[in-house]
Amino acid sequence: MGYPQGSCSGPGFWNVLYNSLLNMDFSHRTRAIAFADDLLVLTQGKSALDAENYANQDLKEIENWTRENKMHFNENKSNVLLVTTKTSGDNRT
Repeated sequence: MGYPQGSCSGPGFWNVLYNSLLNMDFSHRTRAIAFADDLLVLTQGKSALDAENYANQDLKEIENWTRENKMHFNENKSNVLLVTTKTSGDNRT
């Protein structure tokens, strides 16, 4: 279910397991990028709703992967960031 912080065999096991997640067949609009034990899922769409729908489909696949591999991601450490070229009417930076 995981390895203690600082475990000498932990990173090797994680790399072997994590590789199967990174090699999953995501939709053509999604990329998964990992650094150490962090995962970034980038999804693009023509609108925020499009991006959300694509992301939800691929996140469902990741959820299935975690279930099959008896792992979980900490929801309290997970974040979503919406980046858009749409401008709002105000002058906020």
